[in-house]
Amino acid sequence: MRLAIVIVAATLCTLSFAQQAPILVPNWSFEAGTDGPADWSWRADEGSDGEFTWLDNLALDGTHSLKVTKPGAMGFTAVVSDFVAAEPGQSYIISARVWPFHNVRQGVYLMISQHTADSEDMQFPNAFGTVQTPLEGERWQEVTARVDVREGNRRIRVHCLQAFWPSTVAWDAVTVTPAADRAEGEPRYEEPVAEELPPLRPALERLAERQPARVRISRGDRRPRLFLDGTPTPFAWYVGPFHTPDLAQVADFRDAGVRVYLASLVLGRDVYGSRGPWQGAGQFDFTEVDERLERILRVDPDGYVIFYLACDAYRDWGVEHPDDVTQDQSGLPAIVEMHPVRWGGEPPEGRERYGPSLVSQTLREETADALRRLVAHVESSRFGKAVIGYHVAGYNDGQWFQWARLLPDDLHLADYSPAAIASFRDWLRRRYGGDVEALRDAWRQPLVTFATAEPPSFERYWVEAGGLLDPATDGD
Repeated sequence: MRLAIVIVAATLCTLSFAQQAPILVPNWSFEAGTDGPADWSWRADEGSDGEFTWLDNLALDGTHSLKVTKPGAMGFTAVVSDFVAAEPGQSYIISARVWPFHNVRQGVYLMISQHTADSEDMQFPNAFGTVQTPLEGERWQEVTARVDVREGNRRIRVHCLQAFWPSTVAWDAVTVTPAADRAEGEPRYEEPVAEELPPLRPALERLAERQPARVRISRGDRRPRLFLDGTPTPFAWYVGPFHTPDLAQVADFRDAGVRVYLASLVLGRDVYGSRGPWQGAGQFDFTEVDERLERILRVDPDGYVIFYLACDAYRDWGVEHPDDVTQDQSGLPAIVEMHPVRWGGEPPEGRERYGPSLVSQTLREETADALRRLVAHVESSRFGKAVIGYHVAGYNDGQWFQWARLLPDDLHLADYSPAAIASFRDWLRRRYGGDVEALRDAWRQPLVTFATAEPPSFERYWVEAGGLLDPATDGD
């Protein structure tokens, strides 16, 4: 990833910016700056490469634009504005002009993040423009997004994104304009309020009449079909707000014909707030589980529930198991929230914690025990007959990603912890059936054993092989 300043003796392609709109974005047309446009940052992320070039020979307004070349489909590039003042309750239209250097199928779009007055943290959810818009090469086109600023937020940032496909475009003329009220029928955001819950007794009486749910998925007619108690049911389920389940709108979806509800549950205590039935080593309190089920089933006692699980261990698990915490190539422990925060040191009080090694045998055994206890409790509870499944997610982004960061200037691989090395050696034993001679032949190392084998070093894996090892030549 690099920034080049390009000066070309050529006819400037400059169009007048006809629309007279408030210009609220700092350095909105990329004119100011010395080594690059001021008040903007840029990066390639999640495995993407990116080349960022500050042009002075192509512009919609003024003389400059920022050219971004994303050569592959992996990851994304982002050009991010400085903070823009915004009013809570106000809607804005964000516009940017792009000049594709070739036809682009999709993946050039805007994301708008919201922020409080004194924090750089994003206040989710973010707003997005259309991702699928195709762009015609070699002419200026507009991409837009709309954001409704929520109460408590005072600033927004504009993120000019390229993802999903290779693309080379120049960005210019980024503006923020107060929007008119939405036309009737347009999508809008309404702050959720807790729905009124019906009395519990009728729901309990109906549940007492029900038999334990029977669920079956058939794969006839070349597609899966879901049957609940013998009745074909669409794969249309309600996922309520994960972190604020009390604001779930179960009745709205019940009345729309939905019968399956996902009940959010963070397994480990104090990972995302003071909740979670897995409170500590061998310590469990399933009161919250019953509350989640009651919250849904008192509104729809004929409904079915799937637990939407974040299987993260309780916050202090890493403190209790230091050898089972993810370590980077330098042996530094990962400090994480939902995503990696940094490496090295200790997590302060609050949401930060050590990131458990996802291949730790201890973690897997203790998590399996916690899940068995959860299932046993659910099956013995008065609400359990409505539960039809468990969606098992968790850790980095809730998607079982390694606690790693692959930025060129902030590179941290995973996982070099003692637990990960032990699991690697266990895998080798299974891979070679416990035959050390087979391991030695494959690795072409006559002295290696299952007790001494090491994962590829950082230098070999990343510096020499670029993160892609060839089994034919790199078996050792």
